[in-house]
Amino acid sequence: MLFKDIVGQDELKERLIRGVHEGRISHAQMFLGEPGSGTIPLAIAYAQYLNCQNRGEHDSCGVCPSCHKVQKLMHPDVHFTFPINKTSEIGDKVVVSDLFLSYWRSIVENLTYFDEQDWYSHIDLGNKQGLISVAEADNIIKKLSFKAYEGEYKVLIMWLPERMNIAASNALLKLVEEPPAKTVFLMVAQEEGKVLKTILSRTQIIRVPRIRYDDMVRSLTERYPSSSMPIESVARLSSGSMIEARRLLELDEEGDEFFGYVIGLLRFCYQSNVIGLIEWSEEVATLGRDRIKRLLAYAERVIREAFMLNLRMEAVSYLPLNPEQQKFYANFKPFIRPNNIEETFTLLNTAIHHINANGNAKIVLADMSLKMVKLIKP
Repeated sequence: MLFKDIVGQDELKERLIRGVHEGRISHAQMFLGEPGSGTIPLAIAYAQYLNCQNRGEHDSCGVCPSCHKVQKLMHPDVHFTFPINKTSEIGDKVVVSDLFLSYWRSIVENLTYFDEQDWYSHIDLGNKQGLISVAEADNIIKKLSFKAYEGEYKVLIMWLPERMNIAASNALLKLVEEPPAKTVFLMVAQEEGKVLKTILSRTQIIRVPRIRYDDMVRSLTERYPSSSMPIESVARLSSGSMIEARRLLELDEEGDEFFGYVIGLLRFCYQSNVIGLIEWSEEVATLGRDRIKRLLAYAERVIREAFMLNLRMEAVSYLPLNPEQQKFYANFKPFIRPNNIEETFTLLNTAIHHINANGNAKIVLADMSLKMVKLIKP
């Protein structure tokens, strides 16, 4: 991972690189920022720069053996830890991150910017919560007890230390506080308040801000040159998160189909058509769990757009150019008001949560839609 391939964050990149040049390399650092801001790629690029055999003034060389191995996430001195749990594939084995490295490599290569939802779906964790256990801590201690094989630094990148339980934290405290020479902990967190204080107090915090609007526009224009959704709107609505930008664009690709489903839902709700809502729920349930979640997320976007338009806040709303959609928003926007917007979002988010937890899709969707009848009315 090269610094130049990371979207924006130029000032932070320069600060990290300058620290290496000046020999100011803290042995325990925490990249703290919201999902989609670039915390994971920044940590990987920093690890690559530390071990690059021909460091440039502003980036790794990208061609030395060390760089090639880090880019493939296969460097023997760069280790990864992340939240996991038992899956059917793992069986009765002791659950440690090493068993999921192939999944980790593929999600970093294919998405680069991802969050827990993406990760748990990728490893098919179902309704389980990922965690970093004491078994993982013991494995980390074992790995870092050896001398570096070929790099200058041994690096441990831990994604989401807030998922580390107390036993794991206690096992790692001494190592984090007094690691062997040339050993660097890079923790990547998103919720400072959920990181155990014993760990937090032993790290140098590097705050990663949201990506600037102009940087988002440039990157999205390069990555999605054929997008039918105006890139400026995507950059604005995603609020500095490449994850949210990706999801908006994914939804846009399915927009025509999803828009039809959302119109059907809202019309049945307005008409208090119970039979129509039951049939709608049965049909949508056949889409499969992942598509249902994307559809409900799309419905949230439609509701938000209507609310912004109802408040005459077009500047923060993406108004589709499709005449059918414009007509729909003009007719529907009066029904999304300050007194029902929050409850409507809660219904949709609760349904997404239950679908994600393997709830019965027909029941979840029927319950959601019938409750929505009381909210979507003249």
